[in-house]
Amino acid sequence: MKISRRALLALLAGLAGRAAATGQEGDRLVFRGDVLETPVFPLESCPYFDRGLRFSPRPGVAFTHRARGYLATWEVDDDALWLIELDGVRFRPGSGYESPTLEELFPGRLEAGRLRAAWFTGILFSPGTRWGGPGAMPHEAELTCLLEKATVLLHVENGCVTRADDFRGLPAAPASPSFFRC
Repeated sequence: MKISRRALLALLAGLAGRAAATGQEGDRLVFRGDVLETPVFPLESCPYFDRGLRFSPRPGVAFTHRARGYLATWEVDDDALWLIELDGVRFRPGSGYESPTLEELFPGRLEAGRLRAAWFTGILFSPGTRWGGPGAMPHEAELTCLLEKATVLLHVENGCVTRADDFRGLPAAPASPSFFRC
C-alpha cells in the first residue's frame, strides 16, 4: 500500500495532539547584587508600553524562546521595582530595525534613566521557566508549580516591594503534595 506525502503529513499532524510549548527566556532581575532570571514579565501589563511595534531579539529573527521579542532587566532599589534596560529591536516602516532607548519608549516617564514599575502588582520570583501564555504573570496552575521551587520571592504592590523572601543558601523545603503535576 502506497500513501501520499500529503496523507502522511495529515496523519502525523493528527497524532501530535498537544504540542509541547517552548520555555520562555525569563526577564532579568537585579536583586541584592545578583542578576537572577524571573518568569514574570511586568512590562506585559504596563498601560503605556506600545505593543503596536513588534520586538525581535535580532533583526529579521523570531526566537520561540522569547516570544515577546524583548528581554527586560529589572532592579530592586530602595524597595521599588525599576525597569533599567530593554534588549530587543523593533521594525519601523521606513526606518528599518532599531534598538529603542527607554527614553524613546517611555518619553517623560523616566527617573534617573529608569522607569518605576508603578503599574505592577504581583509576585516576582526566581528561578523558574515559563512555558507560555500571555500577560505578566504565569497562569494559575503553572504559577503553583513555579512558586514551590522559587528561592527568591518578591511581593510587589504598585511598584513597591512590600516583602522580600530570600531562601538562597538554605536547604530545600520538602515537596508538598499537589493536585498539579509539576
